[in-house]
Amino acid sequence: MTSNDPLETVHRMFSAFQAGDLDGILDTVHPDSRWTYIGANPKPAKASFVGHAKVRRFFEGIIKQLEITAFDTTQFVVQGETVVVFGGP
Repeated sequence: MTSNDPLETVHRMFSAFQAGDLDGILDTVHPDSRWTYIGANPKPAKASFVGHAKVRRFFEGIIKQLEITAFDTTQFVVQGETVVVFGGP
């Protein structure tokens, strides 16, 4: 049985991501969720991913295309159902 605690859900998601466990990631994502990526690697880009299939594709791309050498979280700020995560070296 999984918890509905927002912080615990974020911890489970990060653990699954670090393990490359796509099913584990999706277990923490609402089926109707919308993910928006805004980045600049190597050029400015923006994309939206809606639903499990597209969110899976988003994470598959990250896991397959990038070599993650560090995944450090330094602070978690929780307010209600919102969790903000800070990370760094």
